[in-house]
Amino acid sequence: MKRSDLNGLGLMLLVLVSGAGIAIAQQTEVSWINPGGGSWSTAADWSDGVVPNNGSGQTYGVTLPTLGSYYGVSLDMSPTVDSLTLQSNTELVGYGSETFSTGSLINGGLIYFSNSTLNVNGPVTNSGSLYDAVMNVTGTFSNAGGFAEIYGPFTAAHYVQTGNGSYTEIQGTMNVQDAVVDAGPFDLDHGSTLNGNLDMNGGAFGMNCEHFPSCPPTVLNGNFTSTASSLYSEGIDIIPGVVDQLVVSGDATLGGTLDLSFGGRVSGGESFDIMTYLSETGQFSTVDVSGLGFYQIATLDYGPTALDVVVVDLPTPEPGSMILMGTTMIALAYGCRRKLAQN
Repeated sequence: MKRSDLNGLGLMLLVLVSGAGIAIAQQTEVSWINPGGGSWSTAADWSDGVVPNNGSGQTYGVTLPTLGSYYGVSLDMSPTVDSLTLQSNTELVGYGSETFSTGSLINGGLIYFSNSTLNVNGPVTNSGSLYDAVMNVTGTFSNAGGFAEIYGPFTAAHYVQTGNGSYTEIQGTMNVQDAVVDAGPFDLDHGSTLNGNLDMNGGAFGMNCEHFPSCPPTVLNGNFTSTASSLYSEGIDIIPGVVDQLVVSGDATLGGTLDLSFGGRVSGGESFDIMTYLSETGQFSTVDVSGLGFYQIATLDYGPTALDVVVVDLPTPEPGSMILMGTTMIALAYGCRRKLAQN
């Protein structure tokens, strides 16, 4: 077919589309302009004087820009936009049952949805703070130096955490193909579930108990990997059932540092299951222990399906040995004092 024929065909299709009344979406970039904040549905607070909400052949790319002092925008509707960017000193708040939908999200401010739902049909980059009840992401969620606390169902294709300032806390269910943590704390609260693989390439993994003393295990339906540069933090308290326990349905590959913190007096011979798994390879290269009594140590038992912490009582020195040791130390101190006085 000749080029002229192709051009003619394209023109004909354009005429047909226009004649049929089919609207071709045009994207408009809009920004918030009221430094005092306000409600999303107030048209006068937007740069084009129109409330951004896709429809009637019109789509919107939205920015909440830095306007000097801190301000907030409250959701009082359920808008859909093509993209959303929050710059520093900005806040987007949803207190009701609103649903916010966007094609992509870049958050450098604060997003606080106590009951609202956030749907992102694309990627998310978070360098600010995000508190969300329900979040659905079709792309990758990148926590790049930001704070993310998700207390409802969270779904994303992939979760990546980078930057020493990053922090993630999951209080409900997290559905991902994989979560990869290179830096910063990554906490799965007691009773929460991560459906997917968790790779701790760095940073620190921990479990919080938000409803003490009821602290059910944390569930990982996938494989768990802890590399040499990562930290695994484990809390053990004297109240029955208050033990950080990770239940891994798949394989566990262990390495790095294990931080064991005992929250009360335990007896020698007591054993605590801190992790269960289908199979296990590797061991923690460093184990830091705090909270045990004098002459107590903690040992690790890497079993075929569980990792146990066992408390061992060391032999207590005889009273005569203690007296002799004390007398020797006093004599040494006296001798050193005389020598210093003579000099």
